[in-house]
Amino acid sequence: MKKKIVALLLGLTLAISTLTGCGNKDVWDTVYTFDYAIIELPNGEIAEGKVQSWCDYEGEQLQVKINGKTYLTSSAKCTLIAGYSGPELGAPISSETTFKNAE
Repeated sequence: MKKKIVALLLGLTLAISTLTGCGNKDVWDTVYTFDYAIIELPNGEIAEGKVQSWCDYEGEQLQVKINGKTYLTSSAKCTLIAGYSGPELGAPISSETTFKNAE
């Protein structure tokens, strides 16, 4: 009986760690809200603005709509920011913030 309980607990622990061990995902469906996005484009330019909508796909792809344009990008090339309180959209970026072109 004791072996069955230990096996059951071990199985549950393994199942939960497998389900939650994949980055930014929870066991149950969760809604994330982001206010601002910064996307590095293939030519090295930066697209940024207020997030109108976004969607993630299995794997690493994100679809982000900012400034009326929809971008399909890798999550490695996109930063989504929650609770953005930076300068007004369209305002110059401060000298403390730098963006480098991809090399």
